[in-house]
Amino acid sequence: MDSITTLTVGRVSGLIAFGNFVLTVTFPLLLAIVLIHRLSDKLSAVSWSVLARQLHSTLWPSILRTDSVAGKHVYWSVSALAYTNIGLAVLGVVSGVVTPLGLGDHIRPAESRDVSFHYAPDLSNFGKNTIARPVMPLSRDCIITSAYCPGAIVPGAVINQGEGNRSANPDITATTRIPENITEMFSSVSKKSSVAGILDIQYRFWLPYTSEYFDDHKPYPRWQLLSLESLISRDDITLVEGVIADMHSGGIGFRNHSVPSGIPFGAEWEEDILWVEPEISCVNTNLTYELTLADTRNGTFSPPIRSIELVDEGGFSNLRHGNPYKGWPNITAVGYGFNVTPGKHYPIAGSVPYFVTLDIQSLSLNGAWLNLPSASFDNNGTLTVGNRTIKSAEDDLYWYSIGLFSELNGRCLGQYNDASIRNEYNVECGHFFGAASRVDGGNPLFKEAGSKWRKPIYTCAGAVKSSVKTVSFVMNGTASLESLSVKKMEDKRYSSQDDHPLWALEDWWHPGSEGAFTGPLWGIVDNSYKGTPGYNFTRAPSFYLPYSYYSLTLSSSTGPLDNLAGASMPYGIMGKLLLNSFFSRFSDDYISYSGASNVGLGNKWRNLSKTADDASKLLRLIWTDIMASNTVGTNMRERPMSGK
Repeated sequence: MDSITTLTVGRVSGLIAFGNFVLTVTFPLLLAIVLIHRLSDKLSAVSWSVLARQLHSTLWPSILRTDSVAGKHVYWSVSALAYTNIGLAVLGVVSGVVTPLGLGDHIRPAESRDVSFHYAPDLSNFGKNTIARPVMPLSRDCIITSAYCPGAIVPGAVINQGEGNRSANPDITATTRIPENITEMFSSVSKKSSVAGILDIQYRFWLPYTSEYFDDHKPYPRWQLLSLESLISRDDITLVEGVIADMHSGGIGFRNHSVPSGIPFGAEWEEDILWVEPEISCVNTNLTYELTLADTRNGTFSPPIRSIELVDEGGFSNLRHGNPYKGWPNITAVGYGFNVTPGKHYPIAGSVPYFVTLDIQSLSLNGAWLNLPSASFDNNGTLTVGNRTIKSAEDDLYWYSIGLFSELNGRCLGQYNDASIRNEYNVECGHFFGAASRVDGGNPLFKEAGSKWRKPIYTCAGAVKSSVKTVSFVMNGTASLESLSVKKMEDKRYSSQDDHPLWALEDWWHPGSEGAFTGPLWGIVDNSYKGTPGYNFTRAPSFYLPYSYYSLTLSSSTGPLDNLAGASMPYGIMGKLLLNSFFSRFSDDYISYSGASNVGLGNKWRNLSKTADDASKLLRLIWTDIMASNTVGTNMRERPMSGK
């Protein structure tokens, strides 16, 4: 492929210097030829002397090898002086050509000064399709048909602690309005800084909604979960309307983008940004599925699967015998049920599980991926199967193991912990099945009948963390978002622990705040609010977001009926992410990230399915892409700030 060398100021200067050298050498040679051609025999002695000087000042003596350039029989000091003059002349020529090559134009930051900021429009699909912010007040839903949100009790309601603030009068409609004292608290930091609050995090898409349960049947803004343009193919920090999306590592910042005004040559500056990111950790089970494909005419899956086997790559054979943690059940008993041997293949009984494909999948922590039944322990710790009562593994190893399998998800979430009675869990868990890789030596782009593939199986746990990052922005001088980019991003540095932000979280156990359980408000607040009744406070550089009751679906039938994305969206995506909602080709909840119909995405997932760390990154990227597509930050820097 041909390349075009860019001309710079230095290169042009070098070319001019080289041209001057060529002209200086060649012109006297040509002029000497002209003079000799027009010589006359009647020239005076003085004329001959001048002509000789002109000829000897050119390269003709060297070309003709005359005595004036002889190197032999010449006194050494005269010869040294002659060669020194030649060397200096060559050095002058070279330096004249080479020296300018490093010259160029460069715009450097000037001194810092205060400038005003203005909104930077996004000219991409994100900016064109984001619905304008509602002129109606923010709305909040706390399963309003049975509970009121904290501070939003309407006249005539009866407060019953522990029963969700149920109203004694069914004719009284609840309000979606957020009380002023709550909005003041959770905007106490965002209104005087660039750090967004939870009230600044809204759904990208909304609709005016009217309900018999709210606001005396007056319209209010309600969310819509829709798919916009995907950023999943990117591998950088991307700026789109309302958010900063890290499509390399995962995570999202909230900012209504603005740029300095009246800066013709661009600028650099730093801002503190509220950052929300998924913290997902996966471990390899050292078990894999081995799939053999069938003919496309003999199956319902695409591509159809003829057989499936579980391959032990150490997941069973290398399990530690016994229980290393007192009182903590483990599933090593399952391994004892097999004749465990490294590399051994175990056929999966029954039909091929519906979720097993060549693409990425996720599933709740249970025995479904082994086509095992489910069974739950009773409150007294026993297991009832038919008319039998199983108290320990010695009674029935198989069914006791099935019971342990059924408890895996709850134990990972923290539901089977005494502390969970008071402090609700905020972790989601699941199995993740990576993209299949072909193991018979064939081309992975050919899904041929009889070809063999292996899918790695990981166990993953995820939570959502919020923090503050310092982001360095660079602008090239134009007014749109296309001119803005992120130069550097790092965790905000604090001088001491006392300088850490103060995080507030609604306490749904506080009398009158039971409704906050569905999606408690959280965020950084001013220090003056510390100790406010009805809230839990912590001073730390980061904060793990709380549990959200709501599920996220396209139909919105089980989702919140408000526009507060920060209270439900981050955790809601995490729960769906580990329950196959975003990978299934048969689900209408959202677009599929399976990679089944996208070759580029399928190859990317195959590369990110090889290790547990890469699998964690894969899940983080999908979380980030969904958040970027459905949320916006509404806080904008307008007042003067310092920049260069």
